[in-house]
Amino acid sequence: MRGIEGMDEIRRITGQVEEGAFLVVKGGDRMNVMTIGWALWGVLWRKPVMMVAVRTSRFTHRILEGADSFTVSFPGEDRRRELHLCGTKSGRDLDKFKECGFST
Repeated sequence: MRGIEGMDEIRRITGQVEEGAFLVVKGGDRMNVMTIGWALWGVLWRKPVMMVAVRTSRFTHRILEGADSFTVSFPGEDRRRELHLCGTKSGRDLDKFKECGFST
C-alpha cells in the first residue's frame, strides 16, 4: 500500500480508534453523537475509506439513513467522561451535545 495518499494517516488513527472515537451525524433537523471503538479502514480506487456499522435499533442509525455524510473525531484523554456518556446514553433520551458541553 505504499504510495497511496493518506495511508500514514490511516495507520496513525487506527490505533486511536481503540481508545474510543465520536461519530457525529446530522440529518435534517436531527443530530446525534455516539461513541465507537471500531471501524473498517481501507483503500478504494487509491483513496482511503472508512466504514462504520451502526445497529438498526440505534437512534443514530435513523439519522444516518437520511444524512449525506458523518464525521468521526478522535478526542484526547480529557474527553473520557464524554466518550463514556455518548457510549452509554441514547440521543432519544437526552441532548448529548448539551450534556457534554459540545458546540455545533
